Amino acid sequence: YKAQKGMWLTPVELFFPHYSNILANFVSESITTTSTNNNLATGHDGKFEIVELGGGRGTNALALLNHLSECHSEVYKRLHRYSIFDASPTLHELQREVLIDGSRHADKVKLINIDLMEVAEGKQ
Repeated sequence: YKAQKGMWLTPVELFFPHYSNILANFVSESITTTSTNNNLATGHDGKFEIVELGGGRGTNALALLNHLSECHSEVYKRLHRYSIFDASPTLHELQREVLIDGSRHADKVKLINIDLMEVAEGKQ
């Protein structure tokens, strides 16, 4: 805990990468099970999107994408996009550095810098 930068640490940072690996396993199982039973979770081509609200430093997205690509490659191939909606310009830039600039997942990631209240109120 003391080695981490910042005053606000989430379970993602405290239990890196294990917390995100569990989420990736859940995504894989959910997509595999749901798409086997019906096409409600995926589009006609089997693609799906993960949406994260308030992506912080991009830690969760990076670990989750790494785990999907390494341990659930067929599900990773079907991932159309990992979208992060975040209101903080500072965190948005950190996310860009971690997930887009030189990342092997850059083609899967979309970053949206927006006030989440606008999203919640249906203005965007």
